[in-house]
Amino acid sequence: MQLRKVEVRLTDRRQMSDDTGKMIWKFIPATYGTGYFHCWEHYKEGKNKGIFGIVELEDGTLRQCDVDQIRFLDKPTTN
Repeated sequence: MQLRKVEVRLTDRRQMSDDTGKMIWKFIPATYGTGYFHCWEHYKEGKNKGIFGIVELEDGTLRQCDVDQIRFLDKPTTN
């Protein structure tokens, strides 16, 4: 099986902070990593359902990523 190379967002771009006693969203630069896409995982928990991508990072760890965190680096071709 040929695995596709991907870039994934590893950290959220927003973070909650209550330094002033209230919750504040602030922008944090996202960090990215590269790895290999394995498959899509469909889940359903009660009324909630969705899709995650399973990605193997270059250090060998597996990560469950939201769809919007994954960017495919190759361009598949069709014959």
